[in-house]
Amino acid sequence: MPATHPSGRIAAVQATPVPLNLDATIAKTVALIGDAAGLGASLIVFPECFVSVYPSGAWAAAAAKFEGAGRLWELMWESSVDVAGAEIQLVVDACRRHNVFVVLGVNEREDARPGTLYNTMLLLGPPGVLMRHRKTMPTMHERVLHGVGTGTTSK
Repeated sequence: MPATHPSGRIAAVQATPVPLNLDATIAKTVALIGDAAGLGASLIVFPECFVSVYPSGAWAAAAAKFEGAGRLWELMWESSVDVAGAEIQLVVDACRRHNVFVVLGVNEREDARPGTLYNTMLLLGPPGVLMRHRKTMPTMHERVLHGVGTGTTSK
């Protein structure tokens, strides 16, 4: 007998973050979760590096060549998340409130081991952080800001 699975609605969020502003981007993420849940979504998927800016080819490669590159790195670090931090907990709390699951692309930092940013995908839900996957190989302009992930998936 074939397995049966409950059906559900999936929301693909097409929005922009508040670039380089962690608190405002998290607030926007939480609001968008509420909007999508209100429309019946049970799984809500956000873009790559939604928190809080994707290093696009439009500016990232050029940014490494200008005098303010050090300040840009600081802004990227400040607007990134530690997965165990308060910002991701706010998103998990929104998942609990709305009983939904969220796939969220983030710029991840490790506060305990500072120095590298990762392009990371998180799966979050009412139980908390269910999965974390760091992009194995940043490509082209992503290499300006992102380190190489391990290719493993963890909590």
